[in-house]
Amino acid sequence: MANLYFLFDGKNSLDYSIRMLRPMEFSAPVPRIEKEPVPARNGEVLRYDQSYENVTASANCYVLSWDIPTALARANEFLLENKGYLRLETSLEPDYFRLAAVTQGVL
Repeated sequence: MANLYFLFDGKNSLDYSIRMLRPMEFSAPVPRIEKEPVPARNGEVLRYDQSYENVTASANCYVLSWDIPTALARANEFLLENKGYLRLETSLEPDYFRLAAVTQGVL
């Protein structure tokens, strides 16, 4: 699994010296459920609106560069420059994409 990478907004993470240590881990989808108590009865009425909460993903990555501070700054700029949902693809699933928003840069 050498050179695991991702594409975010059409930009390859390898161009920013970012490589994934292992495949991204995605949380399971959770349906949106509205719970309403029923007066004088035990339990609740459950209403499903046929939609799901956003899933979360985490990626363990590393930066491969001789100039680590500059590489980390470029990596954060790449990840955090865009706001909103953008196309995310991974090298392990080239036929699929997700819409994703980055909420945290490189630590």
